[in-house]
Parts: sequence; C-alpha cells; structure tokens
Amino acid sequence: MDERIIIVEKAFDTALCDKIVEQAGFFNDAEVITTDGVSMVDKDHRTSKVSWLADILHNPDIYNTLFNAANKANDDFYNFELHYCEHLQITQYLSSEEGMFRAHTDDGSTDPDDKQPRKLSVSVMLSEPSEYNGGDLVFYELFSLRHAEVERIKNAPKGTAIFFPSYLPHEVTPVTRGCRMSLVTWFRGPRFK
Repeated sequence: MDERIIIVEKAFDTALCDKIVEQAGFFNDAEVITTDGVSMVDKDHRTSKVSWLADILHNPDIYNTLFNAANKANDDFYNFELHYCEHLQITQYLSSEEGMFRAHTDDGSTDPDDKQPRKLSVSVMLSEPSEYNGGDLVFYELFSLRHAEVERIKNAPKGTAIFFPSYLPHEVTPVTRGCRMSLVTWFRGPRFK
C-alpha cells in the first residue's frame, strides 16, 4: 500500500451511507475545470453525475463522522494545515453511461490568488461492491510520463473512507455493471511551503 493513501474501513456505518444516498437531490452531469478555469461537461474525460449534500446544520452526524475520520487521518499521517472542507458531493457512476473519471488531480486551482488550495481529498464508498463491476480507484505516480500505477483499490466495502493528498493523480475506471456511488470532498488550507 502506498503510504500517501489512507484507507479507513467502516469510517461510516451502513445506516449513515444509506442516509447520504437518500438525501441526494437531483443529479446533474458532472463537470470538469479546464486549464482556462472554465467549468464544462466533457464526456471524454468524465462521465458521472453529481448531487450536493445539505450543509452541516442539516447533517451534523454526517459532517461530524467525516471530520473525525479526516482529523485522525491528518493527525496520524499527513499533518497538513487544514482550515475547512468544501461542500460534500455525492457522485454516481452508472454502467449505462460507462461512468468513469480519467486521470486527474484535485488540487488544480486555476486561480493564482487562491490562498486556500485543496490539500486533502477523501472518497467514501456508498455502494456495496456487489452492486457494481469496474469503478476501481487507481492512483498514479507524480510527474510520470506514462502514468505509472502505484495503487488500485477495488471492491472497497461500503462505508470505507479513502484519504489522499489532492495533488496525487487518480482516476475511476469505467463501471461496467450497476451503479457505484461515493461521497467526496476536499479539505483546504494554506499553500504548502
């Protein structure tokens, strides 16, 4: 296991995962941000749908569970200075659309004045592995011309939280059967020194 990737099984219990899925509102086609800072749907790069979870006032149990797991992972492994997290995104990858997200990083702010970039990413599995095929979370080496694979996470149990530095390249492989759902967010803090 690559030491930059922290897997916390049972970070969320089944009931909390089901609550998150039930609270998902309308799903829109996911967008990507271009190098010009433009947000757009690009089906060649990302085929998934997203919904956004209501804020902490409406979901303290979800946010507290997430913050506790993130604080432990950060304290034990990363020691990043983190100030806040973005809104929680529920992502749906459907086999009918060959849902996927090609290799990318999460830290790609196109705003040079962004003083609080993304530093720590998390993906929480909301589906049971038996509910879909494909949808592997694959990590790649930094600055590799050939995208050398460093870790592949397959069939992570429902409720598993996967933490990693936002600068680490990763992708979700195409879902070939069923539906893979995850809760994702990004923790921000001052630029690395």
